[in-house]
Amino acid sequence: MEIICSIDSDIAILKITGKSWDEVDRVNLGYYINDSIDQNCTNVIVDLAGVTFINSTGLGCLIATLKKLRAVSKNLLLTGINPHLEQTFHVTKLDTVFDIYDNVESALLNIPT
Repeated sequence: MEIICSIDSDIAILKITGKSWDEVDRVNLGYYINDSIDQNCTNVIVDLAGVTFINSTGLGCLIATLKKLRAVSKNLLLTGINPHLEQTFHVTKLDTVFDIYDNVESALLNIPT
């Protein structure tokens, strides 16, 4: 898995590509989340358009990220969820927990105030 991070003003955008999540990926994602908090980003967008499959480790990473960001009054928005991922989020009812948008552009238009 690869993570590319860009930060602009108070928004961090993390583009994730790949299909497997492991402990190294969890640590890497945590690094970028901590960095976005350190840089006072109020909003973190995780773009999953390049992710073809998500396992329980990946879901756990996203849940931990959401909890961490909420604990410091930050927002997490997910984008680019393909039909397979959408089904996984629906079956686990995580689609009711996360703010999910079609793409980064639509997430940017719906940043919570």
